Amino acid sequence: MLKLQITPQDAKAAKILKPGPYRFKIDKVYGKLSKDKGEGKSMNYWFELVGLEGEAKDVPIRCIFNEKFITPIIPLLQALGQEVSEEDLTNVDLEAAQGQEVIGFVETQLYNSKPQNNITSWKKAD
Repeated sequence: MLKLQITPQDAKAAKILKPGPYRFKIDKVYGKLSKDKGEGKSMNYWFELVGLEGEAKDVPIRCIFNEKFITPIIPLLQALGQEVSEEDLTNVDLEAAQGQEVIGFVETQLYNSKPQNNITSWKKAD
């Protein structure tokens, strides 16, 4: 008999949310080198979030940002209270985001022809 174990976390991750705003907690933030071929490797910044209420309660969502196209992370940082200067270099401690709450606007998007939850914009959690 061929067996497979599906954890409760796996089952929750498969849940497709209705589009809309949801409150999330940032559980984990980490960096990992991209899988680029050759010497052009870049850093990917991963944010693992978990829904806190309603339909999204306990639903995990992962967001990824790449250092070669970093501008999409700016609205998330601003929602977390980070000021980003248009005049000077801004240094950010991404690990400080762990444990913080944020409102993420979820949309269903296809990835490899399969629907998945994707956070398309951010707002400060009140």
